[in-house]
Amino acid sequence: FFFSSRRRHTRLQGDWSSDVCSSDLEPSRGTYDFRVLQQQVDTVRNFNQHHPDRRIGLKVRVLAGARSPMWALELGGPHVSISLCGPAGTAPWCAGNMNVPVPRFWTSEYGAAWRAFMTAFSAWTSTRPEVVDVANTRCTTIFGEPMVRTYGVAANAQALLQAGYTRELDLACQRESIDTLRDRKSTRLNSSHLV
Repeated sequence: FFFSSRRRHTRLQGDWSSDVCSSDLEPSRGTYDFRVLQQQVDTVRNFNQHHPDRRIGLKVRVLAGARSPMWALELGGPHVSISLCGPAGTAPWCAGNMNVPVPRFWTSEYGAAWRAFMTAFSAWTSTRPEVVDVANTRCTTIFGEPMVRTYGVAANAQALLQAGYTRELDLACQRESIDTLRDRKSTRLNSSHLV
């Protein structure tokens, strides 16, 4: 799915992708700090001014899940501990036991906080045409892709289920997150990885 913005970028040759942690953008509830993204917008704007024949846009992926602000990790209940590695560091890129806290992203409490953040973020991006794409990341755990749950690690699946996670709640989360971003007309939503 791509929900296109009304903005068109003529002769768009390529885009710059940016991953930014939601904990950096909303360090305390309701307090937003988009300075790191503003620096990137300014860089893209400067490039476009100097290279009008090779315009680029900024694709933003706000990383949630394990990169959520500390205050958001406990919304809807205690955070869930997810392993990056599996038992005894079996993944080839792991170095031992590496657990991270993830929020109960499927809960209404977390969803309400995410909607509030996206409302502020959308207002910010609406005046920055350089932002051409926003990834759908509300329903994530470790990675920026909402369908990656690391179920291959039995302890992860068990921890999520014990915390109240269900397939139905996950699907509802996916729908709500798409609806939240679809309502933001100013920026294209990138959820192509859900197809």
